[in-house]
Parts: sequence; structure tokens; C-alpha cells
Amino acid sequence: MRPGAVLLEINAFARPHPSQWRPVQSYAGQFLTQRGELALVEQHGLAPSEILVLALERTLVEKILALVRAGYAHDPLGELQVKLHHAYDLHRLLQPPPLREFLAGLVFEALLVEVRADDARNQEFQGEWAARPLAQARLFADAGQTWQHLAPTYQGAFR
Repeated sequence: MRPGAVLLEINAFARPHPSQWRPVQSYAGQFLTQRGELALVEQHGLAPSEILVLALERTLVEKILALVRAGYAHDPLGELQVKLHHAYDLHRLLQPPPLREFLAGLVFEALLVEVRADDARNQEFQGEWAARPLAQARLFADAGQTWQHLAPTYQGAFR
């Protein structure tokens, strides 16, 4: 992906549940709005609109599980390097306090069970990872060694 590009991920594998309406606006619209150029925003149709998207909580769980699955690949470090953008996404997703609270709560655990069950029904996501406890996943079980191997990619090529 080229620098400055926007990555739009569309997933047709899982149930889009829960979902929520979220505002979207082009970068040009945001820029003009921040500068107070509301007449230009209106003139060019750059006002925000809302679209139905996967809830941030489900997105958070799916990104965690994507990293867990990558750790069970034939070449786990290589696959984790490819999926490393999910680690950054998790960092960004966990900035708002409500999502940090969600991560620490029982609703997170229930959604985790639901998403794992959805993944188990999907041929794309089959593998030994599905039957293993999450605590045994490479990212969680090796006292940070995997993260040490991934740090150069995260701080270098990923940026």
C-alpha cells in the first residue's frame, strides 16, 4: 500500500453483528469544516453522512483473533508481520475509554465467544488455533519474545 493511502477492509466472512451507524466525511470535507468553510462544504456535497458499519467492539475482537490466527500459521512471524497493521488498529481502537472498559468487561468475553463460533463455521479460518485457549496464542504466551521480533517491522517497514 502506498503512503497516505486509505485501506478499506470489507469482510464477507462473518455476520455483521453487532453493527452501528457511524459518521463518515471525506478528508476534503473535514479540512474545509475545520477551517470554517461551511459554504464550500455544502456547495460541493462534502458534509458528513452516516453509514452502517461493524460495531467497534466487534472490530476489536476480530482484529485480536486475526493476530491469534496468524500466530498459528506455517510461518507465524511472517504471517504476523503481514497482519501487523491490526496491532496498530488495536492501539487506535483502544484510545476511547468506552472501548477500554469494554475490553475489561464480561461483554467482551461474550462477544469473543460469539466471534470464535462464527470463525469456527468459516472454512477460511479453520486451524488448530480454534481449539486452543487464547492464553496459548503466540502473542500472549511467550513473554514478549514475538513482539521483540515484530518491533523492527512495526517501527520500520510498517510506518
